[in-house]
Amino acid sequence: MCSAKENSTARDSFDTKLRAEFEVSPWTSGEADWILNMKVTRDWKKGTVHLSQPGAIEKLATLNVLTGRDGRAPHIPMAPDSKFVKPADEDIVPSSTWDYQSAVGGLLYWALTARPDLAQSVGVLSRFMSCPSREAVQAAEQVIRYAYGTKDFGITYTRGKGGSPHLSEVEVVAHLSVYLHSRKNEIAVEDTKGDSRLMGTYADADLAGDVGTRKSTSGYAVVLHGGIICWLSKLQSTVALSTAEAERIA
Repeated sequence: MCSAKENSTARDSFDTKLRAEFEVSPWTSGEADWILNMKVTRDWKKGTVHLSQPGAIEKLATLNVLTGRDGRAPHIPMAPDSKFVKPADEDIVPSSTWDYQSAVGGLLYWALTARPDLAQSVGVLSRFMSCPSREAVQAAEQVIRYAYGTKDFGITYTRGKGGSPHLSEVEVVAHLSVYLHSRKNEIAVEDTKGDSRLMGTYADADLAGDVGTRKSTSGYAVVLHGGIICWLSKLQSTVALSTAEAERIA
């Protein structure tokens, strides 16, 4: 039996059915390496697929002159203690000075496709689309510089790899093992064998992280085959009165 990528009969059949419903361009030879501004890199021997967005990142960074060539790129997207508030009308940075909406829109696309490490930062910046302060603009510029410095970062899926990336292939050290089991309930299953059929799910929340509303931010990630397949960083809809409540909502 030939592999999926060598099955020309199945490919031609799929092509015929697709063309019966949609107008599409002709097939190209070889493997897809560019999809919706995402670069696709494969290693068939290692069984990996890597998604990244170097082209889109370089374009936005160059447009805003934020390539980081004038200094060292930031090592994190945003400082964890960053707090932004809605500025007075006279302190709002106009789009003629810096197009905040366009820049954050570009960041949002990256965060939704192949750069989940930007999700939390972009979620915070998106709260000020209509009223960006100087501090918010500077934070957005830092995220772009960080992304440019790490433009080849992305998501890697690995054949046969499990859903618990916090577990290495070697034996887990004792104190880490104790910590992990203390965070689970009696029905949780730990993917110690690296079973690729199991999904690892992680969730967390801060408490009253948004200064203006006192609302908390939820974050979650779902991992399969060693790579993240679903993620979110979002302001909660209600005000949590304790860390336990914020965590429960998340």
